[in-house]
Parts: sequence; structure tokens; C-alpha cells
Amino acid sequence: MPIDVVMGLPPDKENVVASTHDYLEMLQNDASDACRLAREKLCASAERRKRYYDLKVKAEQFEVGDWVYYYYPRRRRRDINIILTSHDVSNTQKNK
Repeated sequence: MPIDVVMGLPPDKENVVASTHDYLEMLQNDASDACRLAREKLCASAERRKRYYDLKVKAEQFEVGDWVYYYYPRRRRRDINIILTSHDVSNTQKNK
């Protein structure tokens, strides 16, 4: 309609795409923009947390012979329990 040329499309018809390819391209662009924005916000948040941590941390000076706690975490091996079922060979040979 001529009014659409002057006023623009109504809000519900602005995102109408002509083909499936155009829709996928628009969807991919929106997803990449969302990832970029999330990455920027996460970086800003990490910098802010680091700044607040650095304000509160106190440097410790140690001399030779001072007693200190040494954190040595125990490494745990992740065991995967595999359950094996026994197979009775004598029963399978009788069924043949």
C-alpha cells in the first residue's frame, strides 16, 4: 500500500522474510550478535570482579623459615564402574 511507503511497515510485519534462506541468514546474524553481546558483558563482569578482588587482597611477605600452609589437593581418579554379566556357555550350546 502507498501508506506503507511513507510510514514504513507495521511493527508485526517488519521481520517478514522472503525465503527460508533469508530467514536462516537473519537467524544466524541474530545468534552471532547475541553471542558477541554476551561475550562483551562477561568480559566486563570479569574485569569488574577482578578489580574488586584486587582491592581486598593483601600481599603477604614471608621470610625464610616461616611456617606456612601448603595446599596440595589430592587428585582423584574417576573410576568408571563397568558391570560385566556372566555368560553361561553350557546353556547356549544346549539351545543350538
